[in-house]
Amino acid sequence: MKILRAKEYPKDIGLCVRAFRVDELRFLPSDKWLSDRMERFGYDESFRVAGMLFPIAVSTHNHKWVRRRIEVEPNNPENTNLDKDGKIIEGMYVHVGHKRVLWARENGFDAIEGYLINSTRDRQIIKRATHIPHEKIPKRRR
Repeated sequence: MKILRAKEYPKDIGLCVRAFRVDELRFLPSDKWLSDRMERFGYDESFRVAGMLFPIAVSTHNHKWVRRRIEVEPNNPENTNLDKDGKIIEGMYVHVGHKRVLWARENGFDAIEGYLINSTRDRQIIKRATHIPHEKIPKRRR
């Protein structure tokens, strides 16, 4: 099994890292929006030369805050995470690290390291500890 592993694991997150199957993860924004951002900011180059710096953050579909997040996602106007009856499509949703998952999927990885989150607080802690502005993503070996 080919696993995309993080280079760094921030200590203040306090959650265990696990491997998630890439083909079982759902994106909040649309695939097109993610692909456009990947190209615009050079994420492919960054992942090729620097690897994945931090684990992603994923939750199950069955939290009320996940539905709220899906309903307000501005970068997925087609609402691809709702079925024809308006119900959330069951699965594991990426909250932090969409581009890392897309890159893993496009480059033949079976799994990716991440945290299973259960609250918006978990998400905020991870985002704060791992966020890198687009213009500062690494594009050389670390």
